[in-house]
Amino acid sequence: MLFLFRAAGFQNYAKRATLYSLAETPENVDEFLQHVCKKLRPISTEVARKQLLPIIKNSYRKTKMHNLQTDCNANLIWPSDLPFALGVKRQALCSRVSYNSK
Repeated sequence: MLFLFRAAGFQNYAKRATLYSLAETPENVDEFLQHVCKKLRPISTEVARKQLLPIIKNSYRKTKMHNLQTDCNANLIWPSDLPFALGVKRQALCSRVSYNSK
């Protein structure tokens, strides 16, 4: 694969992409993203606990009702739980919106 950033004389794509941007350097982009992550971590933890954990706990309860074995702790959100929980949340929001629009 031809790396166009090298052909243009740059060390990597990040240096080329930030050349004429407000960020100016890849290091500034990294610093900004680290700052945003630090600020959002407490908020995202709270949102996950209030919005997603109840969906996941309910899912584990249903799993136990059907006598299916699960080794997962229902007080934790695993990466594999996120698509399911977000899908349930999205479906609930979409049904609420379509119901209210009629």
